[in-house]
Amino acid sequence: MKKVIVAFPGREYSGDFLMVWSETLLALTKEGYQIALVNQYSSFVPFARMKTLGLDVLRGKDQKPFDGKLDYDVWLTIDSDVIFTPKQVMEIIEDTDKHPVVSGMYRLGTTQYSPVQEWNTEYFKKNGYFEFMSKDSIDPNKKYISVAYNGMGLFACTKEVLESLKYPYFHHPPIELDLEDGNSVTEMVSEDVAFCRNIKEAGYDITVNTNIVVGHEKKLIL
Repeated sequence: MKKVIVAFPGREYSGDFLMVWSETLLALTKEGYQIALVNQYSSFVPFARMKTLGLDVLRGKDQKPFDGKLDYDVWLTIDSDVIFTPKQVMEIIEDTDKHPVVSGMYRLGTTQYSPVQEWNTEYFKKNGYFEFMSKDSIDPNKKYISVAYNGMGLFACTKEVLESLKYPYFHHPPIELDLEDGNSVTEMVSEDVAFCRNIKEAGYDITVNTNIVVGHEKKLIL
């Protein structure tokens, strides 16, 4: 059975989160998974995520997560505002057998979901952001889809993938685009976009399991 590092970046968790995590941990243990929990916090989100991988600026760009000293198969990160079920967590872990980088979806609002399927720079030039997936753009007949990037609310990847990356894992150069009017655009990327871009540049696909739609806990669960 798999050895899984579960990462919780953050320091505040709701009662609902603690209840679903307690239920999930019991279910994972009962099924024979070996679980190690990592919780780290930083006011700068990329640092928080790097800390959940045991990364250290003093070890250089070629360092391995946890300094190569932990034995694990899968790293699963779960954000503090995500509400999930044991079944969803187990499914995403097992998905890594065929999809080394795989994640679930969650709503960003009433119509948008977290994945961006295409790195469509023409769309970005017109709108100032990339096009997030919507209910209408999700094919119900396709359980697994390849995307440009996804949010990291429920996101898993194998040890092999992580060890193919270089420090800092959650940084990527800004997007620079020339517009038709002669102006240019320089846009920073968030840490989840940077991580996905780095993974793709290392030769791996970003896969989304469209059957796994978790709750996104804000003022209400979407």
